[in-house]
Amino acid sequence: MSQKPIAMEQLQQILQLQKDGIPIREMARRVGISRNSIRKYLALIAEDTTTPIAVQSNKELADKAYKNESLEHSEKKLEQLIRYFTQTASELTKTGVTRQLLWHEYQHTKTGLIVLFDIYAVFKH
Repeated sequence: MSQKPIAMEQLQQILQLQKDGIPIREMARRVGISRNSIRKYLALIAEDTTTPIAVQSNKELADKAYKNESLEHSEKKLEQLIRYFTQTASELTKTGVTRQLLWHEYQHTKTGLIVLFDIYAVFKH
């Protein structure tokens, strides 16, 4: 099961506790999340050491901690899906075209169910 991202306030609290030298176990108790989650977020933020953590804006922290590049990837998939649905809707207005026919064409032209399930996962969330 995937983790829900923690709130920005919790992330800032973790960073402040780390700055104060508080152990991870105590951070987990105070913030109310697991030790592994704290380790994960600290590792994600520490990957890029070009800017000191104290100087980083909330947007920079969010980009690192929440991996916002995956959102851009999801947006591209969503655009592809919308284009596909638009094209499919126009094809279905033609005489003799059925959903089953379009489905078979889709399976042969795309990578099949894997792509469809990826796109479905974007819509599901």
